[in-house]
Amino acid sequence: MLQQVILASVSLDHFDEWLSKASWNMHLDSSPEAISLVGKIELILSDYDADLQSEEEALSSLRALAPVSAPQPETNDRDCAVVGL
Repeated sequence: MLQQVILASVSLDHFDEWLSKASWNMHLDSSPEAISLVGKIELILSDYDADLQSEEEALSSLRALAPVSAPQPETNDRDCAVVGL
């Protein structure tokens, strides 16, 4: 889903809503890397929601995270779903 946001096929608002649902309780079964990535994404979305970043600034910040979002060995299905892979 992150890639869809970066490519502008999904709105930031839709992504924010989806991420909230997809990451709920992820601390119970996700890798530390996935949890950290979602935390960074949520901070960007929070700044955008609070008008601390424009849409373009938020998208730029998300683009900077995209290379990090590739699945690593030993990720689970939930990790991949949250980062949109």
